[in-house]
Amino acid sequence: MEVQLRRNQNTLVIVGKGVIAFGVWSVVKAVLHTLLNSSTYLDFQKYPEVSRWAMLIIFTTILLLLLSLTLLLRFRIGRSAIAEGQGKKVKPYLGLAGFLTAVNMISFGMQVWSLFHSPASASTTLAAMLVDLTSVVTLVELLAAAVQVRKIKQQLAERES
Repeated sequence: MEVQLRRNQNTLVIVGKGVIAFGVWSVVKAVLHTLLNSSTYLDFQKYPEVSRWAMLIIFTTILLLLLSLTLLLRFRIGRSAIAEGQGKKVKPYLGLAGFLTAVNMISFGMQVWSLFHSPASASTTLAAMLVDLTSVVTLVELLAAAVQVRKIKQQLAERES
């Protein structure tokens, strides 16, 4: 039983690092997509000059806010998983991980839909799908390992008492 506990704790440390890495990747991907997708900024051309700059500033501010929130969320989940894997007491994070898993699954579903409705960008959509699918698998593995660690710890505590 202790071997299973150590194995699941190791898994938590590894997937915790993976969640953080996917957080960094999601920020890089969003920034590159926004910068390289000229239609994002061309949409602002239909507004007068003053409104265009205001809209651009608002758009950029909202984008940066969402990206920061995503990175902080993934960083919190990853650090908590690593800490739990190292045997430290952590604040609840499995609900956040479950929420992030659901969001990633929805994102994956939207990319599948996009693949069939916009085949012109199939190569970039496929690459994004693979990354999002890997992120979902990492989060599911994190949830499974965390539940196992907690069950085993509870069984060990019951055995000792």
